Amino acid sequence: MKKISKILLYVYAFLVFYTPNFFNNGYLNYSIPFILMLCGGMTILFHKGLGFKSILNKKNVFILFVLFFISSIYFLIRSLLAGTEFYELDKLRIVQNFMMLCSFVCVFVIIIKLEQLNYNREQKISFILNVAWMQSFTCILMLVFPSLKEIIVHQLLLDGEGNAFTIAKRMYGITMNYTFATPVFHAILATIALIYGLYKNKKYYFYIPFLLLSIILNGRTGLLVFALGAVLVFLFYLIDTKKIIKVLSIAIIFIFIVLVVFGILKFVKYDTYLFFIDGINDMSQFLFEGEKEGNIDYLSTGWKDGIKNVNIIFGEGYRIYIDSVIPESIDNEGFNTDMGYMNDLYMGGILYMLFLYSSIIIFVCMGINKEKDRRINKLIYFIMLLMIFICNIKGNKFKVKVPVGGIHFVYNAICSATVGNLLGLSADEIKKGIETFELTKKRMDILELKNGVTIINDTYNASFESMKASL
Repeated sequence: MKKISKILLYVYAFLVFYTPNFFNNGYLNYSIPFILMLCGGMTILFHKGLGFKSILNKKNVFILFVLFFISSIYFLIRSLLAGTEFYELDKLRIVQNFMMLCSFVCVFVIIIKLEQLNYNREQKISFILNVAWMQSFTCILMLVFPSLKEIIVHQLLLDGEGNAFTIAKRMYGITMNYTFATPVFHAILATIALIYGLYKNKKYYFYIPFLLLSIILNGRTGLLVFALGAVLVFLFYLIDTKKIIKVLSIAIIFIFIVLVVFGILKFVKYDTYLFFIDGINDMSQFLFEGEKEGNIDYLSTGWKDGIKNVNIIFGEGYRIYIDSVIPESIDNEGFNTDMGYMNDLYMGGILYMLFLYSSIIIFVCMGINKEKDRRINKLIYFIMLLMIFICNIKGNKFKVKVPVGGIHFVYNAICSATVGNLLGLSADEIKKGIETFELTKKRMDILELKNGVTIINDTYNASFESMKASL
């Protein structure tokens, strides 16, 4: 019975940590998994007669809840003052903030359950790393079997709606946020595994290659975050122990692992490989030649363009990531970005950020004082905070939807965007051209018959490959 209970706890933790979307129906896509997770968490809590008190009795957890709730209410009021209507739940972020609170509850439920099972801190870390390994193994399966990726990603992303370029180059695993939250989460876990490998047990090194693979398959930000964390860990360990040979040998092994992964990607998934090479080239040009290209250029100009139209103290009451969450009464001159801090400034200014980020800082700092092995845990918490705050700087250069189905059209769109860029078209012109594209007749004409039969008419110039792609 205990084994079954542990297996169910692993499954529950996987759903909590990655919250995959299983429902293709608006808010059901997000809210149903969260409600199910919350119900499961309440079952675990009240089964032992613990209740919410077992969570809120922890002072740092209580403060986290209160400050996050205050930041949510502040943004709600600020957004209404900006002209957002009560029924516009997405713009008011009511559902999103509710789901975030659900996530907090569910995570703490897992921790309490592990404590009931008499898990010490090291065993809790191992549990979380095992869950992340499950995700990494799923990434490997999707890399080896591309058809599996097609099925999973299209199901989780509302049958393929979303960033077509990202789907083509990345998105491996079963999760809600492929390109940012999951890679950063895995980067933090890989850094913790490195710390425990250096200070506790070499077995923790086993997790790092798998976590690195899942990071590389989904986002450059995660790899950058891990690289920064690894450097800080090695420096701290070097100062602490003076074991230069050990540090150098482990660092070389990790670099070799990353190079091997890139080598495999070059032959197995060339698009993903090129995506990372572009990022490396942008960074090297900036560091060694002082030239700003790609995301580096976007980050440097994004702040300049965004900061001039925002109320620094109180914000504007809306996000500027996508047009659909900007009130219709607002003219933002077409400016949008997914830079974390820029969106926070627009949402509620410094006041909003003060409540939001102080909740994280206080939660972490109060947690340190309760730990027995304070030296290692101070290092873990310090690096976690640094990673979280640094990765929120990042921004996205180009986002577009391909209005027709099939991964082959994504490749066509990538080629078209490249040609358009070479001819001097702006990003907005390229985006508009791709998103207004229409197929000719007999190309992916989908007919739904009354008897439930679906006919795909792709007979314009059919071949085995085109028929396979359309299916």
